[in-house]
Amino acid sequence: MRYSQVAVLKTADYLEGTTKQFSLLDVESRLRSAKRVLIKINLVRMPLQIKLPLTNRSPRKPAPYRYHGNRGIAYTPAIAADGDITRIKHIEALVQALQSLGVEQIAICEGACGWDTTLAYKVLGYEELGQKYGVRLVDTNWSEPTTIPVPNGKQLKDFCLAKEYLESDFRINVTTLKVHGATCVSLCLKNWAIGLPSAIRYGINRTANRIRGQGESFPIHQHYDREEIYGQGVGIAETIADVNSAIPYELGIIDGLTTIHYGKLMNLAERRNAQGKLPVYQTKLLFASFDRVAIDAVASRAMKLNPYKIYHQYLSAERGCGTIDLETIDVLGERIDDIEMKCFPMLKQRATML
Repeated sequence: MRYSQVAVLKTADYLEGTTKQFSLLDVESRLRSAKRVLIKINLVRMPLQIKLPLTNRSPRKPAPYRYHGNRGIAYTPAIAADGDITRIKHIEALVQALQSLGVEQIAICEGACGWDTTLAYKVLGYEELGQKYGVRLVDTNWSEPTTIPVPNGKQLKDFCLAKEYLESDFRINVTTLKVHGATCVSLCLKNWAIGLPSAIRYGINRTANRIRGQGESFPIHQHYDREEIYGQGVGIAETIADVNSAIPYELGIIDGLTTIHYGKLMNLAERRNAQGKLPVYQTKLLFASFDRVAIDAVASRAMKLNPYKIYHQYLSAERGCGTIDLETIDVLGERIDDIEMKCFPMLKQRATML
């Protein structure tokens, strides 16, 4: 039987942890033939400490499409004081680890939907990081798009994304450890699926209720039917599985130095009132894997959530994106039993809890 591997480390140091993860998974051997490495990060919302003025996150009438229509604009604040978006210290450590293995061409890519990506790169220090290490920064919202098919798609027959994703030899998907929203958790599978679509095509925030794109909006949030399973939107879960089945990434990494969850079972009104004030738990964990489903399944299990009941994980496994069965996943480093924590999703998702 072939086992998928997930490296789980207890650490407070990104470079030390990343180096150990690379060693455990023998990332070096996978990089020997890679000339162009892409790092997909998550800068979806503006950190609370930045304090830029916010515009209307849900205007009644979306603005018409225009190139760089969101330049300099911030819509949505982070859901917690820390840990909602990718930390630049983590990305710097990852760049250092890659360059130590001889990787010369690295691109950092993101298409934020809660604020302007270029603005995020500037105020969070990514511009200086790019100059320091010779790394290219790409705002994939406005990069030249290309269309790829989605074989047997449930919500999508094809979708549009930045050409950089297809031109890279080795794609790394970096996100954080959190319980959030209509998908119960927001880990690697969701970061990849919701972060790739191009604003040129679909509009800002993909549902185009802020700025329209050149075509129809992406089928997430308010643009799917209202059927739910275990309190999770079926349409958004199917969309996540569609994207992940159409284009893979080679290495997934979850920053679990902190973990965000609701702290108790909250209904929708309570969750909305808690936005920006969710508790942040110091957990000092890093997860990494070549298996897209296995990394999310192990992280979910560490949060004492059932991966089989996290619907987009189940569908992604069913579509052949990876392994959800913990019995066939080899966890390297820490034991799940030693790191598990009780994390609370929304009240209507309580059936996902173990």
